[in-house]
Amino acid sequence: AGSGESARRRQFLWFGFRASTFLFIVSWQFSPFLLLLQATSLYFVCLVAGYACIRDVLVGAINAYIVAMFAAFVLHFGSPYLATSPFLAQLIGLRVATWLRSLCSRCRKGDAGTVTAWAGRRMLDVLEGLLAVACFGGVLKAMAPLATADSHVYDILCTKAAIVNDWLPLSLQLPASRLP
Repeated sequence: AGSGESARRRQFLWFGFRASTFLFIVSWQFSPFLLLLQATSLYFVCLVAGYACIRDVLVGAINAYIVAMFAAFVLHFGSPYLATSPFLAQLIGLRVATWLRSLCSRCRKGDAGTVTAWAGRRMLDVLEGLLAVACFGGVLKAMAPLATADSHVYDILCTKAAIVNDWLPLSLQLPASRLP
């Protein structure tokens, strides 16, 4: 009875994590950038620091992020900002890398105490990280023609630069030729 209750509690906590992530994404347009940092730090701790014991939590968090992003994408009627988000590219890269790592039979805990086993796991960590970065870059490159958010932000900044420049004291103002 104890393990069944523990499993239900764990499912409830994962549901809460997915729901709160979804609400965060829906409520603030810049949330994917913060979530990108959160996912990166969790992946860093698991991969670089060598905490293999949290791999299940890492994969669960990545899956929860994917579910929350998909739900937010549907709720926002296919928002191009979510569809071309670097966070989505990161999630795809991390999911591909962790999935391929899970297929590896040599990275199981058979001879966990030997130096060669440790070195082998660290080598797999490096390869997994490089694969995640390569997938991230590939997905960003594939999404580049569709990503218009950067040009939109640049247009906003260009129109606001003159206004902000006018607020500055005369000694600090830029000449009009140096404004974007």
